[in-house]
Amino acid sequence: MGIREKLAQSAARRFACVTVPIVGEVRLQSLTAREMQLIRQRFQSPDGTPVKSELDRIRQYLVAASVVDDSGATAYTLDDVSAGKLDDIDGGVLDALTDAIKHHTGWGADATWSAVGDAVKN
Repeated sequence: MGIREKLAQSAARRFACVTVPIVGEVRLQSLTAREMQLIRQRFQSPDGTPVKSELDRIRQYLVAASVVDDSGATAYTLDDVSAGKLDDIDGGVLDALTDAIKHHTGWGADATWSAVGDAVKN
């Protein structure tokens, strides 16, 4: 089997259940490269400059894209995040959940990603 076939097999959605303080068990789904790209696009204006108000919500975007119910449906949409519907989640819960999501999905948009670093400098 060639590398293309092996990578094509990786398209199957992966799920994991994690225990988050206060909340309990939460089901996570993996993210495709396209889904990660759609989230990152929220952080940049059409001219490529960072949108700080959206960048400040990295953790909420990860929750919206990754937290699913037993049938695999997401609990929130990316538009819910932009509308501030996840802004009141307990910070400790959000941190623990984000760490679990990063581990499960391989998410890498943090301070080392240039758009994040540029926004932090401004």
